[in-house]
Amino acid sequence: MFNDELLNQDLKEQKIFRSIIVVAFVIYIGMLLKFILLKNLTVTEFYWTSMENQIIPISKHMINLLPFKTIYAYISNDMNLPTIIIVENLIGKIALFLPFGFLVPIIAGRRVKVFKLFIMGLLLCFSIEAMQLLTRTGMLDVDDLMLNMIGIILGFSLFKIINRKVRNHKKGYTTNWKYMHMD
Repeated sequence: MFNDELLNQDLKEQKIFRSIIVVAFVIYIGMLLKFILLKNLTVTEFYWTSMENQIIPISKHMINLLPFKTIYAYISNDMNLPTIIIVENLIGKIALFLPFGFLVPIIAGRRVKVFKLFIMGLLLCFSIEAMQLLTRTGMLDVDDLMLNMIGIILGFSLFKIINRKVRNHKKGYTTNWKYMHMD
């Protein structure tokens, strides 16, 4: 009887935790879209700006399908940008998607594998890139996709490390970090 009560309490805590993570994920996606698409605009300003920009035809300058073109331009600083802008663009595009790679496995539990997460992340990133192109708030850039996907994979790796540490702690094991490896 006592074990059943503990089990039920543990299940309740897991459901509460998962619910909190789902809410955090929804907030994260909303903030991600606001940051990438709306930038500093209100929703109304975004609507009118994107409607006005529909007059502008999509040109080849708004699409980059050549891998590493933008990354190379930032690293070589062909555009003479301040270093902070370069770092924000390269590291920021990775950092923005770390939470996706970390939160999706928590929400999905053991059902998500790295390949499925990769496909979901690729669909999200491509959708955002396409929305930027269609609303003329940015360009479709394959380098952005690559950097975003690196962020997702790093987030997933962080999840795996922390998950293994938590599981080992629950089992009573102590883990020496330098001997840890991911499945």
